[in-house]
Amino acid sequence: MRILVIDDEALIVRTLTRLLRHHDVVGAHSGQAALSLLREDNHFDGIFCDVRMPDANGVELAAEISERWPHLRSKICMCSGSESHGGDLPRLDKPFSRDALEDQVSRWDPDDEEAER
Repeated sequence: MRILVIDDEALIVRTLTRLLRHHDVVGAHSGQAALSLLREDNHFDGIFCDVRMPDANGVELAAEISERWPHLRSKICMCSGSESHGGDLPRLDKPFSRDALEDQVSRWDPDDEEAER
C-alpha cells in the first residue's frame, strides 16, 4: 500500500513512516510539496493530511486534492492535535495510537474484508 503523509512537522512524518514501515510511505512537509508530488504521481492508496500547516490550511488542501484528483477523496484522513477539521473526512487525533493508525489504514486496503463494513 502506498501512503502520502502531509505534515509540516518532520517528527510526525518520521513517526508515521516508522509505524507504517511495511507500506510505501511518501512524506511531504508542506501543502505545496504535496501538490507537486501529486502532480507527478497521484497513485496513492491513502493520505494523512495535517489540518494546520504554516503554508496551507489542511482542510482547503484536502478539498483541492479532492477536486483535482477525485479518486483520492475517499483516501484522505485529516490529522489534528485539537482543532476540528469540519466536513465529513475521517480524522485521526494527535497523539494517535498505533491501533487507530492501523484501523484507518485497514479502511483503505482493498484486500481487507473489514474495510467493506
